[in-house]
Amino acid sequence: MKVVIFSGGNVLDGFFVREAIKSADKIIAADSGAESCIDFRVVPSVVLGDFDSIKQQIKINLEKRGSEFISFKKEKNETDTELALQYVINSGATEVSILGGVGGNRLDHVLGNIFLSSHNSSKAKIYFINGNQKIWIAKGPSKEKIQGQEGDLLSLIPVGADVADIRTQGLRYSLKNETLFFGKTRGVSNVFIDSKVQVSFTTGILLLIQSSEI
Repeated sequence: MKVVIFSGGNVLDGFFVREAIKSADKIIAADSGAESCIDFRVVPSVVLGDFDSIKQQIKINLEKRGSEFISFKKEKNETDTELALQYVINSGATEVSILGGVGGNRLDHVLGNIFLSSHNSSKAKIYFINGNQKIWIAKGPSKEKIQGQEGDLLSLIPVGADVADIRTQGLRYSLKNETLFFGKTRGVSNVFIDSKVQVSFTTGILLLIQSSEI
């Protein structure tokens, strides 16, 4: 089951955002992410969080249109986005696209959100999407098959340690059983030369960021 979560903060329109919404089997919102649902003319089936940032009029509007609201205490160990992610995984989601949550002026939230996907990667494929960018984490051994367009950018960034035996297909600067070292920038801004790209590696954790030219 493919699920979209509208996270808090500004959700920028773009190719990946539109594709995620179009293909979703279910759409929910985390707290003020409900406001972005209104902007994209989407009615979430569920809105959850501590509701410290959602506008009351939007809450009333969505309740009238059938959205279920699930409330949590403001003092809690998880962010609203993490609560939303736990909810959809427990509901059977196999692929989750979280819209927003990786922009704005709260770097702590941005980093915390991105690494949520690492903790839950064995349960579902998790993407963070904003505008024309898609971000996800893969753990080795892994073979990532990535759809895009010629000219798209793909950055491969090791997380926490080196990533070994990387092999790529469909990228301008190919890697053949090579290592990307943690703290180095060699994997940044590679370029699609085909609509289909493959990245495989044996060990380590890799942060992938795809930027569409559409």
